[in-house]
Amino acid sequence: MDEIGTEIHFFSWHVPELKKYLQERGIQCSLGRKLDLVRLCELAHELDLEVLTTDTESEYKAFDLKRRCVTIGSEKIILDQVDKVDHWTDNLSRVPDIESFDVLVYLMHSCGWSADRLSNYKQDNGYRLHMACHIDEVKAAYGLHPDFMYIKCTCMPETRQSAQPYDTWLLVRTSSGEIISGGCTCVAYVYTLII
Repeated sequence: MDEIGTEIHFFSWHVPELKKYLQERGIQCSLGRKLDLVRLCELAHELDLEVLTTDTESEYKAFDLKRRCVTIGSEKIILDQVDKVDHWTDNLSRVPDIESFDVLVYLMHSCGWSADRLSNYKQDNGYRLHMACHIDEVKAAYGLHPDFMYIKCTCMPETRQSAQPYDTWLLVRTSSGEIISGGCTCVAYVYTLII
């Protein structure tokens, strides 16, 4: 592998080496195109993502369990991982209304957005991607639990139209539209989980 100082020449690497580099930093990828893998590695390097240690891996697993854990009465239930769910449908007729206030509450309480960031939401990359029609393939998984469902979609990176889209998802309470948790396969999301 070709490293010169802090610059790494990922294009000279083979696909298995690129995938290993990403996996060591907690980025799961099923991409097969070398160019896409090179770009992901470059982004991971730019973000200075560290190699996951056993502690970091266990922290991520604990975080992943926490965001899939729901409380029903006094009982806690851990729902299936999003990538393990196989009964998705593009029929969204049973998706509850998710109001802007539901999103606001989620961003404030679960994501820790500041008042300043909330007031400047139009500058946020997620909002800009939505407004530029980069969101596609919205699907729902209803059979998860009677009280909860997953909603997922793909999001095309704004600068790399030929790149593999990111998968984003929400865990929603079916009776109220309350957003319980969410996630994304993008490098930036993985980075926020690690730091």
